[in-house]
Amino acid sequence: HHKESAADCCQACLDQAKNVKPGDTRCNIWVYCPSEFGCYSPDIYEHRHQECWLKYAEKPRQNFKDRYSETYRNNHP
Repeated sequence: HHKESAADCCQACLDQAKNVKPGDTRCNIWVYCPSEFGCYSPDIYEHRHQECWLKYAEKPRQNFKDRYSETYRNNHP
């Protein structure tokens, strides 16, 4: 998904969860990349500007708020 803003990404997750078919996974986590240079994520993908990825977790929890810490970004450019 590519969305104009984090709010649009959040809404995409809410919409998907509301319209999910029985037996399909319901979105309860979303991640948005606001950087024109792309965003790092600890996975195999290169996340690009305005990319929105919808996710699901059994027990969702916040592990980063707003942005990665300076130390984390230095270790994962």
